[in-house]
Amino acid sequence: LNEISKLDQVGDVRQIGLMAGIELVMDKKTRKPFPAEMKMGSRICMDMRKKGFFLRPLGNTIVIIPPLSITKSEIFKFFQTLKIRLLSRI
Repeated sequence: LNEISKLDQVGDVRQIGLMAGIELVMDKKTRKPFPAEMKMGSRICMDMRKKGFFLRPLGNTIVIIPPLSITKSEIFKFFQTLKIRLLSRI
């Protein structure tokens, strides 16, 4: 999550245990959100679903709740895929 939080498109990352929320923003400095009609959270989640990862959008926040049985290699693959998606779609 540290690497993801440094991206220009990420305004905030909140985490407790394995659950996390990643807030997507247009401008990291001002934390200006994407307009609701862009459905940026939904777009990113649908892109990730095509890759086999299930996320939940809450407006411009992506909610991550992985299964407790997830492996370290699966976590690594997930975050690599998410980083690529964030960089390419926003």
